[in-house]
Amino acid sequence: KMYVLEVSLIFVIPIGLITAAIAFLKIKGIPFLHFLFLSLEFYIKPRHRVWTPGAGEVFTSITSPRPKTKAELEQQKQTKKAPKELKNLDELTSILDSHSDIVEAKHEAIQNLIQH
Repeated sequence: KMYVLEVSLIFVIPIGLITAAIAFLKIKGIPFLHFLFLSLEFYIKPRHRVWTPGAGEVFTSITSPRPKTKAELEQQKQTKKAPKELKNLDELTSILDSHSDIVEAKHEAIQNLIQH
């Protein structure tokens, strides 16, 4: 029975350690499994990169917005609100003019108080 225990421990201990490392171990704040994948990627990918203008595939990030089609641009132009017309300009000027009359009246009342 001791032989079976020793043979099973040879398999159980490494598997248990790997499982515990994946679950709990962090290297420089990175989970162990993520660290393993990054290490694998480091050794598989080339370290020397050469840029050739116009060659290769263009990297498109999933976070960048996709280009709009002509139809979408036309629809956006049509739905864009037109600037407010100046039909209420007379109403606005009358409000501003009446406000200036009120300010002048207050100014005259203050001047009268100061003079007397």
